[in-house]
Amino acid sequence: MLRWIMGLPIPKAANWGVGCGIVGAMAQYEYCQWQRRKEKEKMQRVVAVYTKKQAENRAKEAKEAKEKTEKGEVQGTSIAPGGEKKKSWYKFW
Repeated sequence: MLRWIMGLPIPKAANWGVGCGIVGAMAQYEYCQWQRRKEKEKMQRVVAVYTKKQAENRAKEAKEAKEKTEKGEVQGTSIAPGGEKKKSWYKFW
């Protein structure tokens, strides 16, 4: 519109309008892709930290379970592999 107001013939002004629209759309598309790449990288970092934290928690739980099992053996009580005390076969309740 600005080129037409400045006195350019309508076909040339329309060409300028379409060209500016295409350039603007390309710029907006590239900006959107850049934002998506940034978000993807951030999500990959979050997943890496989360999986690392889960692995640390699992290792800690395994260590605690092992210590609990060893402690049970030292005290002379029998502990099942799941960390629970074994019930005597003759107790029904």
